[in-house]
Amino acid sequence: MDGGNLVSDEMVNHLMVSQLGSPECADGFVLDGFPRTLAQARFLDEFLSKTGAGEPLVLQLHVTPEVATERLKCRLQCVGCGRVYHSKLWPPVDAGYCDDDGMPLVKRTDDSEQSIATSLERYAETAAPVTQHYKGRWYYALNAELSPGRLLEVVEGIVETQEAADIAIA
Repeated sequence: MDGGNLVSDEMVNHLMVSQLGSPECADGFVLDGFPRTLAQARFLDEFLSKTGAGEPLVLQLHVTPEVATERLKCRLQCVGCGRVYHSKLWPPVDAGYCDDDGMPLVKRTDDSEQSIATSLERYAETAAPVTQHYKGRWYYALNAELSPGRLLEVVEGIVETQEAADIAIA
């Protein structure tokens, strides 16, 4: 993972089942960065079907490789609680320390220039089949280069639309 490569589908699927089956996820959940492969998408669909959770709402956030690289190069993470910061866009109040627990912030080992390049290459190789798998269902491709406030408005509108559709079906 530090080199920008993906963790095996089997390991990721195992971790997902252990988390998605927990009481915290009983009323729904948001997944970020999963599924990344077609095998993971099929696994997720099977899990949702078995649990009666229905179709997933899939939001694919698009940015250029240049924007993704810049964002990741500026990412900082708290060694204690794991909170993520961006040194330019949302820095901590006290530079180098977490606002929540005061622990030091560090650059992740997978946020090196080479790891980011490798990760973007792997994403390009695996994203298209996952996108095709979900298109025509509850799938939306979004421009993640919008301002955070505008992107949130777009996402909220999509979620409200799906909730209204779910109520109409029920």
